Amino acid sequence: MSFADAEDYQHQAQYLNLYFKNQFRKLSHHDAIDMIAPLGQDGSANKVTGLDDKFWVWETIEEAIRGHVEELPADKAFDLYKGFAYNYKGSLNINAEFERRVLLESMTNEKLFKA
Repeated sequence: MSFADAEDYQHQAQYLNLYFKNQFRKLSHHDAIDMIAPLGQDGSANKVTGLDDKFWVWETIEEAIRGHVEELPADKAFDLYKGFAYNYKGSLNINAEFERRVLLESMTNEKLFKA
């Protein structure tokens, strides 16, 4: 990666963070779910290292999802949970919502956790 590429990457990362900051409490939960669920699918740890330090990206996505976890199908909630976990993101509150949803499903449906 050249210096120019690195500068361009930093500019794009800053723009992305600013975009999400401006979308705080405006991003739909459907859009947020569509962004994060793929990160927890297919049994692979999909970490997005370029967003590690982008507070507003993760805060905006979490804020959009919070309160909607209970209404999701269990497999989608589990994918979201893994997407946040693989990236070491998520507050105690959102993790508690995911854990409650997945735990409730696991008590009634063992297929969710079988490979």
